[in-house]
Amino acid sequence: MQNHWPNRLSINVAVFIGGLEVLQVMSGQLNLTGGLWGYANNFDLNKAGFVIVGLFVVTWLIALSVWRFARIEERWSAGIRPVEGSRIAEATAE
Repeated sequence: MQNHWPNRLSINVAVFIGGLEVLQVMSGQLNLTGGLWGYANNFDLNKAGFVIVGLFVVTWLIALSVWRFARIEERWSAGIRPVEGSRIAEATAE
């Protein structure tokens, strides 16, 4: 079973950080202030880094727990049979 939670989290974090950087550059170059621009300029990426690392650790622990305790991989692979004529079918027949 492939778990896509960490991949989705990585993509979301990258889009958020990239978007924030773009807003900061636009704000600086176009002298924009207030509201969203103020939030972007005052956002502390160092503190956010700790939160992001924590999210990755929690996501990894959840994925590991689901894999270990729910035994989803065993349940999904239990009903799968090798296709006749394949190398796997030939190896299990021996």
